[in-house]
Amino acid sequence: MPENRVRLAAVSFLNTRPLISALEDGRVPGYTIIKDVPSALPGLIEQGKADLGLLPAGYCIYHPDLEIASGSGIACRGPVRSILLITSTTAKDCTRIAATTHSMSSVKLLSVLMERHFRTHAKIYSAEDPMGEMALGRSDGALLIGDPALLADPGSLRCYDLGEEWFRFTGLPFVFAVWAGRDRECVRQAGPDLVRAMRLGRSEIPRLAAESAGPLGIPAELCEDYLSHYIIHDVGPAEMEGYAAFRDMIIGTSTKGDQNR
Repeated sequence: MPENRVRLAAVSFLNTRPLISALEDGRVPGYTIIKDVPSALPGLIEQGKADLGLLPAGYCIYHPDLEIASGSGIACRGPVRSILLITSTTAKDCTRIAATTHSMSSVKLLSVLMERHFRTHAKIYSAEDPMGEMALGRSDGALLIGDPALLADPGSLRCYDLGEEWFRFTGLPFVFAVWAGRDRECVRQAGPDLVRAMRLGRSEIPRLAAESAGPLGIPAELCEDYLSHYIIHDVGPAEMEGYAAFRDMIIGTSTKGDQNR
C-alpha cells in the first residue's frame, strides 16, 4: 500500500454515505476521499489520480485486470428506488430512451432489461436532462439515477424500478459498484478497512440520513428508509452471483468498443 494516504474515488450520492463517512472523518484513518459522479470515477483510476475507486460494475466487467476489494459496495435485492425508468408508454413500447450521462452500470442494466426482460430494442441515448427530453417529445422514456431519481415525481407517467425489474428477471441481487483498483496489494490491504468503515456507517444510518436530508432536499425519513431497506452495502456471495450474471449478459450482448457508453 502507498506510504501516503490512500486516495479513494467515490460517488457523491446519498447511497455512498455509509461507505465513506468513517473514512472521511478519520475514524478509519489513512484515506482521502475524492468525489465525483459514477461515470467519472474510472478516469480517476486510469489517470493515476486515485488508488481505489467505487467503480461501476459496468466498467469493472470489461477490466478483469482490476482487483476488487471484497465485502463492501453498492447493491440491491429488489427495488432500489434510485434507478428509475420513467416512460410515457409501457417499457415494451418505448422506442427512444434518454439516459443520464452519470452512470455506466445503470445504462447497461437498462439495455439488458430492455432486450432480455421487456423484449424490445429501444434506442438509448445520452442526455443531460432526460426528463426534459421527454417533455420536448424527443423520447418516450427517461433513465434517472441517484439523488435525482429519489426526488423524481413521475406524476401520471409510468415508473419502473430497475432493481425490482432485475430481481423479477433473475431472482438475484444487482451490484451497481464495487471498490476496485489496479494495485492488487493496495486493494487487498485496504479491503478490511473498507469493510470496517461500511459497518460503522451502516450502524449510523439515522444520523447520516438526518445530516444528508437538508443539503439534498430529501426528507430525512426517506433518506433513512432508502439507506436502511433498499441499498445493500455488505456485498457478499449472493451479490457477486448477481454481478457474474450481469457480466455474462453484457459480455454476451456487447463489444469492448462500447464499454464507455
